[in-house]
Amino acid sequence: MPDPMAVGDVLREDGAVDGEALRDLWLQRGEALDLAEGGDPEETPEAALRVWCAATRIPPRYMRAEAGMLNPCQEYHRYLAGAERNWREGLGLMMFGPTGTGKSMAMAHLLKHCWTPEAQPTALWVSEADLVEAAKPDGRQDLVQKAKTVQVLAMDDFGVSRLTDFVVELFDGIAERRHKNNLCLLMTTNLTPIHIEENPILARIWRRWSQDCAKAIMRKGVH
Repeated sequence: MPDPMAVGDVLREDGAVDGEALRDLWLQRGEALDLAEGGDPEETPEAALRVWCAATRIPPRYMRAEAGMLNPCQEYHRYLAGAERNWREGLGLMMFGPTGTGKSMAMAHLLKHCWTPEAQPTALWVSEADLVEAAKPDGRQDLVQKAKTVQVLAMDDFGVSRLTDFVVELFDGIAERRHKNNLCLLMTTNLTPIHIEENPILARIWRRWSQDCAKAIMRKGVH
């Protein structure tokens, strides 16, 4: 399996997929695309979806996320029912809950749910920790740029980073850019809203991130 950060290389700076880089990625991975001999990755919807998921950086363990694999809460179902409209209008979803409640799987299913061969939204999956690392001087600045500009940003594990001035400035910049351009945010966190509000700095960042988001509380035994 290649370095997961390399998957993001198939997205151009504007968030669109680079077709040639995409094909090179699949050749490097050496994965079977379940195509007829001599076929093309874009010739079947299933293969095209797998390519899009890889380009989006959805972790391999969530690539097969399906509705039957989880039973999320009512708030999630309501958002899912209108997901395509929500994305067009820039309305995101924040998912709260302890480890093991299926938040990340639910977020992966949301991304796949709104994909069609005709409409392939620009999207990026990134953990908060990876985003902070990418923003460092020797990190992947292109990943930070994509976090600001893709139609849908799926950020996993919000609230794990130490809140230095550098991290606060990074998150404020991304939130401001996305809010200004009415872009959708999906987010998971192991924290509860109460825990977030107990930390003034974290609470301010959370309010910036969540101003355009619905909220879903995932509970143990409901996933």
